Amino acid sequence: MRKGFTLAEVLITIGIIGVVSALTIPSLIAEYKEKQIVTRVKKEYSMLSQAVRMMIAYNGQINEWGDQSYETFERELLKQLNVVKSCSEGHLCGAHYMNMPAHVLSNGLIVQLRNRRDCSVDYSTAADALSGKKFDIFYCASVNVYLSSRYNSRGHAIPNYKNKVFNFVVYSDGVLPQGHKNAGYDGNFKFCAPDSVSSANCTAWVLYNENIDYNYCKDKLSWDGAHSCKEAK
Repeated sequence: MRKGFTLAEVLITIGIIGVVSALTIPSLIAEYKEKQIVTRVKKEYSMLSQAVRMMIAYNGQINEWGDQSYETFERELLKQLNVVKSCSEGHLCGAHYMNMPAHVLSNGLIVQLRNRRDCSVDYSTAADALSGKKFDIFYCASVNVYLSSRYNSRGHAIPNYKNKVFNFVVYSDGVLPQGHKNAGYDGNFKFCAPDSVSSANCTAWVLYNENIDYNYCKDKLSWDGAHSCKEAK
């Protein structure tokens, strides 16, 4: 009676395990990384929403502020965030827009106030914008959040934007992710371009559908159709 395996049998088994691992481990790693991105974007949204709620609690709805300047909004927002470094030129903190300030948070995220408009007269609530009852162009501000620096250790720009920058739009009473179903022309998911700064238009997709499948089959995805590559098959 044979009591063990031959060397050839052991080697064949190891070889099979190696082949199976080579085929499955990369996809498992990629899936894990994608889930990490979704989780981090959710945390970004929660963090920014909480910050804006606190701003409103202290100062009233944003459209009612007497001072509608970029500087005042940024100052009040930063009071609610744990900032460890600020840069007068965005690229020095790893942000895309060089001529706008940027700020590094204790959790490693980079925040940059991209647009600020006077919303004291024409403004939307987050609910109105999300439902399409009122044009979502009547926002108060938009904020870019970067998962990692846009620049390498030598200060050179990293050309690939993919999965790095997400944008949130601040209304008079709250925050929405850019690119939601009823977003205006410039912020619509149709203009979600994963490899450019327009990847900010993919933000709502990540939050509501919990995937980044627009990287693989964007032409087959839509708010009224398939919400994943699997559904699109």
